[in-house]
Amino acid sequence: MRPTWLWGLICAGIFCGSTGGILLKKAAVEVGRAGSLPAQLLAACTNPRLVGAVVLYVIPLGFWIYLLRFVPISWLQPIFSLTYVLTPLLALAFLGEPVPPARWIGIGVIIVGVFLVARS
Repeated sequence: MRPTWLWGLICAGIFCGSTGGILLKKAAVEVGRAGSLPAQLLAACTNPRLVGAVVLYVIPLGFWIYLLRFVPISWLQPIFSLTYVLTPLLALAFLGEPVPPARWIGIGVIIVGVFLVARS
């Protein structure tokens, strides 16, 4: 059994990574409307969603480095794959992106795999 604080960091990392992906998608659409390449680069550097996405991608990296001091990478890497479960749920809720049945099946396979790894 892993300590509660460890699971808290893992969940926070998964949430940050998934939320960062959603912000990145929104920022990419906004930046793409800027027109020319120089205008897009300026828009990217000043886009708060893009800056937020980068920050939300760096936070899990810090958690990852810290957590690797306490758990094997062969255990932690599969657990962090729950990002691939949460991201489609957030995309459905906040972006209105459809999630086809085959993808739901894949998400279910990830969940089963994470359950098996977590119990090992």
